Amino acid sequence: MGRFIVLEGIDGSGISTQARLLAEYLSAQNRPVLLTKEPSSGPIGALIRQALQGRLQEIEEHTMALLFAADRCDHLQNEILPRLAEGVDVICDRYYLSSFAYQSRQVPLDWLRTLNSGCRVPDLTILLQVPAEVTMERITANRYGTERYEELTQLQEILNNFIAISNTLQKEGERIVAIDATAPIKQVHKIICQQVAKLPIQ
Repeated sequence: MGRFIVLEGIDGSGISTQARLLAEYLSAQNRPVLLTKEPSSGPIGALIRQALQGRLQEIEEHTMALLFAADRCDHLQNEILPRLAEGVDVICDRYYLSSFAYQSRQVPLDWLRTLNSGCRVPDLTILLQVPAEVTMERITANRYGTERYEELTQLQEILNNFIAISNTLQKEGERIVAIDATAPIKQVHKIICQQVAKLPIQ
């Protein structure tokens, strides 16, 4: 079986950059790797991206949670699980911890967890922690506009949710490692690689 590694964090925390660097590192170690993300490239993922970009009429949060869960099921069955079974390491940019942290601001967490209860648990989740003020500076400096959740107060609340919920999941046995992602990119990458190296290869 391949190893299932997830990177999480609020918008602007460097998830995509670190996921790409990790994929390149594992490839250099002669490991077969799939780099993927959520929302996925599937049909439901495309709908979610339009909602995040404000190109659809406002969709309330319960509906967003259902869309994310449906996209995740499709993503798992058609991309993640088959590749893991082939011995491919799968690196996913966001997964169910994002749903819990973002949607639980307006939707009961227990309901969200029930929606995602059938999902494959990651072998390792890396939580990139960056203050909301820093991520907002990155977002406004690198983009022409902002998306659904990209507002300072919201991001601070979401970050608090990430920390609290990840602590709960850790106590339940999930392997989640929080990393200070305000450090230089190469330093953060090195720490991530050290954590991945601790995972057994089956």
